[in-house]
Amino acid sequence: MKRESDVLRMPFRLILPLAMTLLLTTACRSDDDELKREALPFNMEREAEIIEGLTQRQAIYSGNGTYTLNIADASIVSAEYVPSASGFDYGGIVVKGLKKGKTTITVTDTKVQRSVDIAVKVISSNFYMMSMAQSRHPSLKPDLVSCFIPSDKEQRDVLFFVQKGGGLLFFTRGTYSTMTEGDADYVVMRYPCSSEDNTMSDAEGAVMTEHKFLLKGSSRDALDILQARGPLTGRFTDPGQLIPVHLAEVGLPYEMEANIKFGPFYTLPIPFGYLE
Repeated sequence: MKRESDVLRMPFRLILPLAMTLLLTTACRSDDDELKREALPFNMEREAEIIEGLTQRQAIYSGNGTYTLNIADASIVSAEYVPSASGFDYGGIVVKGLKKGKTTITVTDTKVQRSVDIAVKVISSNFYMMSMAQSRHPSLKPDLVSCFIPSDKEQRDVLFFVQKGGGLLFFTRGTYSTMTEGDADYVVMRYPCSSEDNTMSDAEGAVMTEHKFLLKGSSRDALDILQARGPLTGRFTDPGQLIPVHLAEVGLPYEMEANIKFGPFYTLPIPFGYLE
């Protein structure tokens, strides 16, 4: 280590570069410290369930505005960063579902070099929602929403949700099928019921019970949807279309009016994890 006297004896041509080096080093450290003080922590929504063919915005809770995206399987989704339109939030990553499947999007905030993985699941658009317009039925109550999933199974899946606040809560699941007797069409739903009053129940041990509903007076479109064994297209997927259906349970004095809508455009979103 040089003593102070040694430094004083150094030629001027060596002292000047040394001083500049010390000055630049101090400035760089100061800039780094300032960057750390000004940069925001990066955090965002980390799970996405997107309907095939549609887009969904993944909110950025906090970040610094410059991001790189890496999609593990670009055949399943596409994605882009969209800045805030209002200036009151941090923007978001808009993800489009291209085909059914699962993949991961890695989003990196380049200012702080922090990455977040978004687990993405793309689900089929092949489902229809039925909400009650008028009903005094003890199970198909006004706040009950049924999700019909066409398939080639004899007993197709139907999920039951309850409207609460601004969303849907899962209640229970059952199956449905259609049948024709003479000139009458029916939808037959099977769902768990209480042994006490035979009403729909989510209790453990509730018995699956069959309920047969006459569709007399329902529109042809409603029959086509309920009888479908696969995805429907054209007028059935119109965002603004409500398809009326009339239900009357055989053997009970209940008649109900309902509306069926193409699932992806239903007003209330289905919670994660119930559709494939």
